[in-house]
Amino acid sequence: MAAKYELQRVQDAARDDRISLDERRARDELGYLFRTTAEGYAFAVEVLLALRPSDYCETVSLGPPHDGAYDVYGVRLARPELPACWYLKFKLEDGLYGENVFFVSIHPLNKPMHRIGGLLKPEGAP
Repeated sequence: MAAKYELQRVQDAARDDRISLDERRARDELGYLFRTTAEGYAFAVEVLLALRPSDYCETVSLGPPHDGAYDVYGVRLARPELPACWYLKFKLEDGLYGENVFFVSIHPLNKPMHRIGGLLKPEGAP
C-alpha cells in the first residue's frame, strides 16, 4: 500500500503555505479550536510538516462535490493544549503557484486507525 501523493511534494506545498481547507470537516473544525482562521491554517501547515510515511493509512476515492483520490493519514502531535491524535484527508491539486494541498478533512481522530506505523487510538479509546 502506497500513498498516491508523494509526501515531499505535499510538504513542499505546505512550506509555501499553498493549502486550502474545505468548509465542513476542515476549516469549520479548526475554527472550534483556534481563535483566528490564520491560526487554523498555520496549524494545518504544522501538521503536514509533521507527517511521516508511517502515518499513512489509505487512499480513498470521493465523489461530488470533491471528486478525486485523497490520501488519509493519522498523526500524533505533541501539543498539550490540543487533542493529540489527528485525522487528515487531502489531495494535491494544481494551483496558480504550483501544487496546492486541499484538505477535505482535518480534525481530531474519533476512532482507532490502522496506519503503516501501527494502530493509532484517540484519547480515551480502549
